[in-house]
Amino acid sequence: MSRFSIRQLPYHVYTIWLFTRSDLKTIWGPNTLFAVVFALADPSTSTLEVMKRVPIAGFWVWCQLLPFDIDNQRKPDSIMEDVINKPWRPLPSKRLTPDQAFRVMLVFYVVAILSSLYTGGLPSCLYLVALGYWYNDLRGSDGSCIVRNLINALGYLGFASGAVEVLSNRSLSLLEPKAYQWFVVVALVILTTIQAQDLQDQEGDSQRGRWTMPLVIGDSAARSTVAIGVGIWSYLCPVFWQVGMKWLALSLLLGSVVGGRFLVYRNPKADKVSFRLYNAWIVSLYVLPLLRG
Repeated sequence: MSRFSIRQLPYHVYTIWLFTRSDLKTIWGPNTLFAVVFALADPSTSTLEVMKRVPIAGFWVWCQLLPFDIDNQRKPDSIMEDVINKPWRPLPSKRLTPDQAFRVMLVFYVVAILSSLYTGGLPSCLYLVALGYWYNDLRGSDGSCIVRNLINALGYLGFASGAVEVLSNRSLSLLEPKAYQWFVVVALVILTTIQAQDLQDQEGDSQRGRWTMPLVIGDSAARSTVAIGVGIWSYLCPVFWQVGMKWLALSLLLGSVVGGRFLVYRNPKADKVSFRLYNAWIVSLYVLPLLRG
């Protein structure tokens, strides 16, 4: 990244966007939607007020995501992996150097904290900063597939809880007990199925020496854990919200399609499509509070 000028602004904006591109459909979109559904499902909230704050909640999620993603992508082994898996990212495509990425990361961590002071969600922001340090700098994502899944689950919890606090404009301590239970359920869903994202990246993860579940227990076994987990949660989550047989049947159908696809189509290109469907399945679970009887 060269010295900043106004004429280069589109270039720099696009570079920043590329850092978060992969996670817009997995982190930003689903967790913003989670907060919207969560707020709308509360009869004490005003739909109009919720919709007014949707851009603020979306901005909050993105502000937390960006410095985390930069930190995740700026190290030599991450760049080496991305040369194989995601060569369009800013560092392997040489849009900026690792030192420049580090400085940009620090700036946006400050932006994330300061904006949280204004919008709300500061506890979740600080929690995500600590979690990101564990994941990226202490290499929590590399040494154990179980720890990797655990951090991912805790991360989803942080993004979701912060977005809910920002969107509802109130402290999480005011939520009803069932709300806390749903946060736990969502974390367990991610903990037991998020290895779906690692199926498409096995070549790059192997080069890096990262212990993801497909590389630890084998490709077929990892696919089976995804299919089984998706099937179980496709039943338990509708039951948790008591949505009725019609929605339960639809949830089971979607879960069967997603889990079955991971078992049948076994190549990186197909796994990318399957992972998009997996994220659509996650979103379908997030909508369930609106369908309860």
